[in-house]
Amino acid sequence: MKANFLMAVPLKIYGKGSNKYNYFKYHLHSQLTKYGLDIPVKEVNDLDDIIASGVEAIPAIKIKNFPMMACNPQQNINDFLKESMEKIMQVYKSDQMKKILFPTDFSDASKRAFEYAKKIAHKINATLTVVNYYRPNMDMTPAMHQNQIAKRIDGFVSNDVMDRESLFEAVHLNREYILGFAGEEIVNRSNEFDLIIMPTSRGLHGSKKWFGSVSKEVAENAECPVILLPPGDKFEGANNVLYPLKEEMKGFDSIEWFIDEMSATLHVVHFDTKGQHSPMIQEMLGQHSNLLSSDNDWNVIYENQKCQSDQLLTCLSNYINEKEIDLLILEKGKEHLFEFLLHKSISEKMLDRVDIPVIVLHEELYESTQNQRMKSEKA
Repeated sequence: MKANFLMAVPLKIYGKGSNKYNYFKYHLHSQLTKYGLDIPVKEVNDLDDIIASGVEAIPAIKIKNFPMMACNPQQNINDFLKESMEKIMQVYKSDQMKKILFPTDFSDASKRAFEYAKKIAHKINATLTVVNYYRPNMDMTPAMHQNQIAKRIDGFVSNDVMDRESLFEAVHLNREYILGFAGEEIVNRSNEFDLIIMPTSRGLHGSKKWFGSVSKEVAENAECPVILLPPGDKFEGANNVLYPLKEEMKGFDSIEWFIDEMSATLHVVHFDTKGQHSPMIQEMLGQHSNLLSSDNDWNVIYENQKCQSDQLLTCLSNYINEKEIDLLILEKGKEHLFEFLLHKSISEKMLDRVDIPVIVLHEELYESTQNQRMKSEKA
């Protein structure tokens, strides 16, 4: 009922006749439709009514009881359209949208990762919060330091030049700069988000470095799934996702929504190093029979791949290459970071051979996901 009440309050747009106003009106309606916002729009075209409303420039828009937003003559109409949509999304839909956290240190790796985060946010219709955690600078006042960080994050977000078709790739974008230690603060806030996306970096001599102190702390302790992006090329999305089977799928429930929203093909693969199909695997698949059901809208491929135990990394790498996998799911076990499949301590070796994003799930997320579902059902 609450959502319907909000939707019943019309947007008012002010202006008349000009190409600028018609352009704004057309693209506003287009974006409202695109994001599923059934909001009535009332046009105010009478000059006397426009003047009486106190509009300083046109086109202008009034969103509920918030201050009037007007496009100044010097402002680009696309920039004004984008600002208007950001505010509309914030007012009408942000609580219903998935939330992604993107920490940045303004590095080149972070810039590449931001492009990926925008594509993901656009694909799943999510809010994207870009945050920089910084430490005090003793050479300037706190206000001066904050102003400097604010300018850097605004420059980081708007650094790329977008054409008209990609104008709304990340339509609801939050910017934050917070005093604190990055790893600790990201973990503390991780329960506020549905997903964290962050880059890895390069070590000496250009070698891949999957874990700095921050990424390792977040991957180990975050209360939501974490996508880690390897250094190197730009990544486009998640069309083919590989889930190597353990003898349980406890963490999968926390990322099921993501696979669904991405419309990805899910490859559920048991790399059989014992020459037999484990009874526990069969039992586990029975518990998740909905994944393989013909009634399921997803495209799910299940395979049992025989593999020599000493060739496991090669089997995994070959599968990734042959099936054009562009996202690998790993579960973090309680005893070891990235304990997965039927083995321990192989994941970090495997990561050195992988050049695709990796999403880290926690077994502990299963319990919190189940609790959230129970609360929703009771509500």
